[in-house]
Amino acid sequence: MATEPTVEEVQEKLLKVRREQGISETVKPIRSIVKKQLPEKWERPTICSIHNEPLDENWNCPKCIEAEKEWERKYEEEQKIKEEKRCKEIADNPEPLLINIGVGKRHLPCSFENYQGGEKLKSICMSVVKEPCDLVLTGNAGSGKTHLAVAIFREWIKNQTIKTKYDRDDFTLLKNAKFITVPDLLLKIRQSFSEGSDKSEEDIVETYSSYSFLLLDDLGAEKTTEWSITTLYTIIDRRYRELKTTIVTTNLTIDQIGSQISDRIASRLSSGKVIKINAPDYRKKR
Repeated sequence: MATEPTVEEVQEKLLKVRREQGISETVKPIRSIVKKQLPEKWERPTICSIHNEPLDENWNCPKCIEAEKEWERKYEEEQKIKEEKRCKEIADNPEPLLINIGVGKRHLPCSFENYQGGEKLKSICMSVVKEPCDLVLTGNAGSGKTHLAVAIFREWIKNQTIKTKYDRDDFTLLKNAKFITVPDLLLKIRQSFSEGSDKSEEDIVETYSSYSFLLLDDLGAEKTTEWSITTLYTIIDRRYRELKTTIVTTNLTIDQIGSQISDRIASRLSSGKVIKINAPDYRKKR
């Protein structure tokens, strides 16, 4: 049975190989090499190097733990103050958020102060500001339906009902409201069927169903098909079931929505406030 070579034999073989290859014969003893490679004996620390305090059984320093908790508390307090300041700045200057929500330049200045209509109508809309609920604004073209709807959104931004927040995980800006015309919404969904689209129909329906506040402008302006009716009903019904606030502007009455579009959509929309605006076409007057 073969025996293990001694250290001296291994060293001699290394020297022989070095001679054959023309390498220097100066070789440190193997034992000294091995000794340097071996780690020094490690001893478990018992004292905190920062606070010079004894460590507990889990090697934790109570003062370090307390300092970390205090740092986290101060950090959260600073973040809260920054967030409150940011929200106040938005409330004092609503236009950037209105743009972010989807309101176009033409309706960006709309407010209750510059609405040319009856005080009773503004009072009803202000009640929606104070107690958000589903709302249908119906009336002829140019009667100020979209103006009032945007004015409500403006007030909700000012009182921070509509707001944004930063997602700390992916640093995106999240908002809880959206303005979109019904024809544009249906166009987005049709485009989702295109090859290469990064969003499916369900993705878009889910997105518009989940906003806390949704303004659907100009319902009835699009050509109604069975597909568009089903899609609209799905969004409106999901929002209805989840108590999400929806504002709809339309040239149609609730009865006309029922007869020309869908009885089910009309039923869902009529569960909130329905305001009939009897006003002339301000666009023609201008």
